[in-house]
Amino acid sequence: MKDIIQWLLKVEHVAGMAYANALECFNGDPEFKSFLQSNADDEAWHYHVMASAAEHIRKITPEVPVIRVDADMNKRILGTLTKINDGLKEKSMSRADFLKAMAATEFSEWNDIFIYVVNYLRRDFREFSVVAPKIQNHKRAIELYLEKFSGGFEKTSGLAALPRIWEEKILVIEDDASVSELLNAILENEGNVDIAGNGKEGYEKIEQKYYKLIISDIDMPEMDGIRLFNVVRNLYPDIGQRYLFITGDLSPERKTFFDQNHLAFLAKPSSVGKIRQKALEILLAH
Repeated sequence: MKDIIQWLLKVEHVAGMAYANALECFNGDPEFKSFLQSNADDEAWHYHVMASAAEHIRKITPEVPVIRVDADMNKRILGTLTKINDGLKEKSMSRADFLKAMAATEFSEWNDIFIYVVNYLRRDFREFSVVAPKIQNHKRAIELYLEKFSGGFEKTSGLAALPRIWEEKILVIEDDASVSELLNAILENEGNVDIAGNGKEGYEKIEQKYYKLIISDIDMPEMDGIRLFNVVRNLYPDIGQRYLFITGDLSPERKTFFDQNHLAFLAKPSSVGKIRQKALEILLAH
């Protein structure tokens, strides 16, 4: 978790520089200037929040995070922000290109990971409770400006998508709300995500719906992940093809269990890209 916070500090700093440099580069439109100033102020506050997170995380023994920042994510987010700053300093970036590039980063995993960290910390420190809604407001304000500027966020960001004919159902079984919310953010574009807080809730949902993908933690109250799997396998013998376990304790016994039952699994922490890749392998199979 400490490494994730340090990475977020770098991202928030470089993002703040991007909005500040854009203020100098694009100073002819009062409305655009107001938009840039608001986001520069937001990023300064986000940096302050992460600096506080770095201090508070020292006061507790953090659990193994569900994700890690890999080279690909670092390049896509921090690398893109660095290129934006370079383009602004060289006066070679247009307003439209700036908005597209910033949208690509603001609506990437960056802010989802930020919310994951503050949701994790708010369990022990109440002052972090107000942060997540403000991040959502920050993203919404950007989206509204993009819609006004170009007639649609998808057009501006280059992220247009065809409407879906069918959405798969995904179940996340995880007792840590900060982790389940992050997994929901990672997978929400791949299907309809339901959340269960423990194995017992997961069992009730599996009885009610067919899930193409079931992502489960192991160590949970009420009913642990392995016990749940053994129960539902008796009802649905092929359910293992739809399972992905994510665990922070990959003991030899658990590894043997996964191998013997031909189950997909990931050890914490895993990159966002790896989680999405494993999930898609299951969703696109069969």
